[in-house]
Amino acid sequence: MTPALFIGHGHPVNAIQRNAFNAALNQVSTALPRPDAILVVSAH
Repeated sequence: MTPALFIGHGHPVNAIQRNAFNAALNQVSTALPRPDAILVVSAH
């Protein structure tokens, strides 16, 4: 079973800069198997 992850959006600059947040997210994405589905829940 794939683990559930909470990934906060962090700072808006994360979308355009290479930083520790992006590096960690990239590492997680390559370490876990590809999910069958993704559920996104947002209060915005």
